[in-house]
Parts: sequence; C-alpha cells; structure tokens
Amino acid sequence: FPSHDSPHSYSEKAEWIGIYFPDLINKINLSQDKGNFVGGFLIDDNEVKWKAKFEANGGQFIHIDPKKDMRQQWKKIVEFLASQK
Repeated sequence: FPSHDSPHSYSEKAEWIGIYFPDLINKINLSQDKGNFVGGFLIDDNEVKWKAKFEANGGQFIHIDPKKDMRQQWKKIVEFLASQK
C-alpha cells in the first residue's frame, strides 16, 4: 500500500498500473486502509488483513500470492475481471 513515509510510492504504483493496465489508470484508488472501499474488487497479497473487512463492505477480494508465479496469477485475474463486465 502507499506509505506515508515514502511519498513516491503513490506515483510509483500509478506508474506501474499505467504500464501494465493502461485502461485502469483513471480508475485506481490508493489508500492505506483498503478495507474502507465499498464494492468492486481488491487484489492484494495480504488476505488476513484485508479480505474480511473489504468483503464486509460488499467487495470481492482476490488474493495474489507473491510466492507463486505472478504472470500466471495476473493472467487468471485479468481473465476473471474481463468476464465480470
């Protein structure tokens, strides 16, 4: 998540989204408390911290495991999200 100790983390995350998911660049929201968002999807590696709180607000949590093949996980996530349109 964006760190208040590192102001560049916000712009670095937005830049990463712009490179890998350019269609989403105008749809991103950054927060230190991801559980406050209502609805939609949250893709995150910290299932313990965010899943229950995010889903209690009507969203769907998608876990991404940094120990597994990231390309394969992102491929499945993109396919899933495309099917939700």
